[in-house]
Amino acid sequence: MIRHVQLQPLYSIVIPTLNEKEHIQRCLRSALAIPDAEIIVADGGSDDATPALVHALQEHNPTLHLIESRRGRGIQLREGASRARGDILLFIHADCVLPSTAADLLEEFRHQSLPAATFRLKFDAAGFLLRFYEYGARIDSPLTRFGDQGLVIRRRLYDECSGFAELPLFEDVDLFARIRRRGRLGYLEGRITCSARRFEEHGPLRQMLRNAILYLGYRLGISPARLAEHYKRVR
Repeated sequence: MIRHVQLQPLYSIVIPTLNEKEHIQRCLRSALAIPDAEIIVADGGSDDATPALVHALQEHNPTLHLIESRRGRGIQLREGASRARGDILLFIHADCVLPSTAADLLEEFRHQSLPAATFRLKFDAAGFLLRFYEYGARIDSPLTRFGDQGLVIRRRLYDECSGFAELPLFEDVDLFARIRRRGRLGYLEGRITCSARRFEEHGPLRQMLRNAILYLGYRLGISPARLAEHYKRVR
């Protein structure tokens, strides 16, 4: 009997999911296009077709793994990272699609000294306010840079920063702050395409205001758990 030995991957791509049947296939196909990468889907208890869609792709892609996790994006990201074997970690949201140049950009990152980086941001819908949001995301600040841009980080730095905290909200802001204290958070010159579904559902201006209020609450010291409960009620 021939045994297939899986080599050590260069990259580990971690994707948290919760009822993402509308987006997960496009996200995974963009990730599967990256050679020398393992893909870890950390599912927080989806009750839609998300796990089945991941299983269907697993049949022809042995580097794709589905794990069960407690619910909560920070928890799921942390759990996925704990299973990752690559020296470079890439965290992306399930409703995002990596750029076609992602493999080349990751290869460039691997040979640079940059410790961590995000992609540029692009939404899958048109509109002035969305373009304004994209432009703002080109500025490196806690007000303008979030996990929907993805995060590429070397494993050593991720461990030094103690990884994602088990927060239900703003787990990205929390980790980005700890990264900045240890070095620069750079940019990869490619645009990750994210779903504009929240902006389309509530209206771009209203969604931006909601995001701003939540962020202000976080900065004022309101616990992410309380903010997450508010976020659920608003949604």
